[in-house]
Amino acid sequence: MKPPGEHPAWLDPLYAVAAGAFGAGATARSWLYDRGLWSAVRAERPVISVGNVTVGGSGKTPLVITLVEHLPGKKVGVLSRGYGRRSKAAPVVVSTGEGPLVSAEEGGDEPCLIAQRTSAIVVVDPDRVRGAARAIRLGAEVLILDDGFQHRRLHRDLDLVVLDGAEPFGNGHFLPRGPLRESPGVLSRADLLIQVGPGSRLQNDDRMVEVEVVPATVGPHPASWLRGRRVALYAAIARPLRFRRTVEALGATVVAEHFDADHHFTDPRALLAFAAAAQTAGAELVVTTEKDQARGPLPPDFLALGIGLQIRSGKDRLQAALQKLVGVAG
Repeated sequence: MKPPGEHPAWLDPLYAVAAGAFGAGATARSWLYDRGLWSAVRAERPVISVGNVTVGGSGKTPLVITLVEHLPGKKVGVLSRGYGRRSKAAPVVVSTGEGPLVSAEEGGDEPCLIAQRTSAIVVVDPDRVRGAARAIRLGAEVLILDDGFQHRRLHRDLDLVVLDGAEPFGNGHFLPRGPLRESPGVLSRADLLIQVGPGSRLQNDDRMVEVEVVPATVGPHPASWLRGRRVALYAAIARPLRFRRTVEALGATVVAEHFDADHHFTDPRALLAFAAAAQTAGAELVVTTEKDQARGPLPPDFLALGIGLQIRSGKDRLQAALQKLVGVAG
């Protein structure tokens, strides 16, 4: 599957029409909510939304995990739609705080990863209002709405938007011609922008609004075990080339790779075949991501590279927002 915006030039007029229709629909929907013609449902607990204005990996899941860690003493409920899962059941309780209760096929890879990494209650439901009610019944004191910037039916008390500092708006076009879900102008409704990576384009873009920016980095945990190793890469994530650059920056030599579409469930036989081919190519091991590991059992020579989000500066601004909302101090 090609990323949004990558298509043959002769198809561009069709993509332009589709993108125009998508943009018009997104703008109309936002207008209806902004003017109160469509109303949001207020949950019985504070809601923090984590989202973005583009599709693809930008650091939302690492930010959700970081937020859970920044809410000590609070039972956190994470609400996800479970994009990419194979089951249509809803709501699905992925975790009550002690690790995944279901497989990634039923609950989704990112919800299962959050359940593995945190003590949060994790509920998957495309109906976020219903999911919120379920999480509250399970004891959630504060809710995190994962990938929630466009899901305005559930009222949020704090809106955090994650942007890639280098390419915050991709090629500037709406889906499917580009990665935009909404116009950059809607960032005015965000409370804080979490800027991942270098930010010159983000801060200088003339479409940006006056919203406070908190610089952050998404990167690997210490991984000295990669230095000097010949490795193969396997991933089914939105930005596999970024994954490759990260592994190479850690000192490994990539001799083979296999990338699938984001959230793809690869046949176990294909994984074994790739592991054999990687060994033939001289790979000592296969490096994958925690998200891929959460999707299901992998061959024993597949090792996951842990990724985390670190606030470079402005941690006090994020903590102050959380303190004001739910009364916690980091």
